[in-house]
Amino acid sequence: MKFCQDMTNGQSRHPAPAWTAVEEMPLVKRSRPCQNPRVFDSAEVYEVRYGWTRKTIVLLVTSLVFCAAPLLLSGYASARVDGLPVPIWLVDVLAVVLGVGGLVTTAAGPVTGRTALRVDAEGVLLGGSPLRYAATTVTVPWAEITTVELWVQRMQVNGRTIRTPYIGVRRMDGAVPVPGTARRIAGRVGTGLTGKDADLIAASRPVTPWRLDQPRLRAALAAHAPGVPLYVEGDFPS
Repeated sequence: MKFCQDMTNGQSRHPAPAWTAVEEMPLVKRSRPCQNPRVFDSAEVYEVRYGWTRKTIVLLVTSLVFCAAPLLLSGYASARVDGLPVPIWLVDVLAVVLGVGGLVTTAAGPVTGRTALRVDAEGVLLGGSPLRYAATTVTVPWAEITTVELWVQRMQVNGRTIRTPYIGVRRMDGAVPVPGTARRIAGRVGTGLTGKDADLIAASRPVTPWRLDQPRLRAALAAHAPGVPLYVEGDFPS
């Protein structure tokens, strides 16, 4: 075991007590193909595509319920919001709009099956939004990458903590801004929500709707960038 650190001077460039040590995984060639058809890996490449997960299925069912609001509320003439009467037709319209929007955004990734993450000799490909894939997908070359980081966004909703895992790359100072990202919005809003700096947020993607296999990620890093450390936040899902 060893702590991930900047190998250039032997000292951690981004020390933080929340990060945990990771174990270097030996590079093992597989004698049989991967069981998940949306994961493509070899001794040299780790690639995973958008697909169906438990979370996306729950969101899909919730969106369908919203779409069914006109049927579910057909026996009501009005509803009350903060004590004020609201016409039921307006509630129906809002519910259908939210439901259709949820269906489109939830199903876009799994249906298209595009690449969510790829780690190969060229660098790290971070898949973009399924609805704007070409404009928001970026490949960061190894020459610009100083660390790969697995971190968690935490949000409090009704007393509960909602955790969203992210994978990101920290880049060298002075690197050209990552295309397809709103840096000013990321800096003002994203930093306030996550506590992470704007550069890391811009070069990060949520691990949804797909699953990250950490051993395969480590194997790909060991093959293509053994000098690039991997930081894993303490409560990042295994």
